[in-house]
Amino acid sequence: MGDEPSTRLMKMPKEGERILAPSRRPDGTLRKPIRIRAGYIAQEEVAIYQSKGTLMRKAAESLVPPGYDPALDAKPKTKSAKRNERKKEKKLQVSSLRIIGVNWLGNFRSWFSIWSITGRLH
Repeated sequence: MGDEPSTRLMKMPKEGERILAPSRRPDGTLRKPIRIRAGYIAQEEVAIYQSKGTLMRKAAESLVPPGYDPALDAKPKTKSAKRNERKKEKKLQVSSLRIIGVNWLGNFRSWFSIWSITGRLH
């Protein structure tokens, strides 16, 4: 009966338990072995609690206001950039007028040819 019940328990860990080996102190003596129960998580490894408000605030920081385009707000337009933009707009207007003019002219020619043909018949 040389074994005490406590030392027998230390030798036979339960399922999922771990036993950390004894460590040596600076003066040469040994520390007791440490038994870690199954499912235990050390306090340093536990995640810090965050309230719902904190989580919502963090999520809102990454979002931008609705309708905000960061590309447009990146830097103000220079004088030459504004001038180039006006030229592009003017070019688009002229090209759209040409298309409308061609359509109108084409419609007028077809209407005129129909009128001239029908006018000759009467």
